[in-house]
Amino acid sequence: MNTTELAIERKGPVGVIALGMIASHPTGNHLTERSLAALDRAFISLTEDAKISRICLISRADVFLAGVDPQFFMDCILAGDIERLLSFTRAAHALLARIEGCDKPITAWVNGTALGAGLELALACHRIIAAQTAKFVLPETGLGIYPGMGGTQRTPRRIGIGLAKWMIYTGAIVPASQALEIGLIDAVHPISDDLQEPPDIRDASTKSARLLSERFQTLERVFAQHDVATLCDSAFPMPADPQAVRAVIQMRAKAPIALRLAEQVIDRGMTLPLSKAIEEEFSHLREIFATADARTGLASIGKQRPSFVGK
Repeated sequence: MNTTELAIERKGPVGVIALGMIASHPTGNHLTERSLAALDRAFISLTEDAKISRICLISRADVFLAGVDPQFFMDCILAGDIERLLSFTRAAHALLARIEGCDKPITAWVNGTALGAGLELALACHRIIAAQTAKFVLPETGLGIYPGMGGTQRTPRRIGIGLAKWMIYTGAIVPASQALEIGLIDAVHPISDDLQEPPDIRDASTKSARLLSERFQTLERVFAQHDVATLCDSAFPMPADPQAVRAVIQMRAKAPIALRLAEQVIDRGMTLPLSKAIEEEFSHLREIFATADARTGLASIGKQRPSFVGK
């Protein structure tokens, strides 16, 4: 996402930040240092505007936000400049905290794919509304890293620890209908010009509002009750549900260190207030980006599936 692809609109009392207005842009609509700063300025502009009573983040491209530019990660690793990467992440955390704590209601309207940091951005908003074609993915453990912009902390707080681990450990692609079922989003509704929220919108944080199918009950149980070491052990007795079996197999193809650290920060973070949990997630980024698996995984994007060695 280049800064030229971020637009601010004012529609009466509604402030709109439009991401990725060019569909199928060759950069993949990624978050960069420049676009993060532009997004921050846009948000401040709308929050300080007394005429704006609510804010919407939208994208009419086929990708809501494709995460952080992987070339940025590789550039930092190859240059030995992890401090630059950490500084970027600190700035992202500060922006997401301001979004989350804003006294004006903020809605993410997802039309397309919210990938990695794209989903983490949406999770910081007060509501997430998705088009029927939207998809949600946390792919990081398949790249040798783990979600580092709050994904390990806001996801379990929204959908529960078992399903959050399922998403993070496997990199599952979750379509809008399933995202609504598990409580990841608040409504499935087409984006309208007036951005009026549907009258039957529900609060995804209300656990009682969820009615999980047997499939998701099983996935929730498997990933909540068993740790990474157990699930990756060849002696682990596979569940009867074939989709749960597939999920465990998918998990075993991910980077071992990334899985272990993801588990650690999720479990530890869920015992802490969110602000402290975010610090816990952040505290292991230097460690994970120093691994050979991170370099292998990030370099594999757009190529063949990486083979991780656990180093």
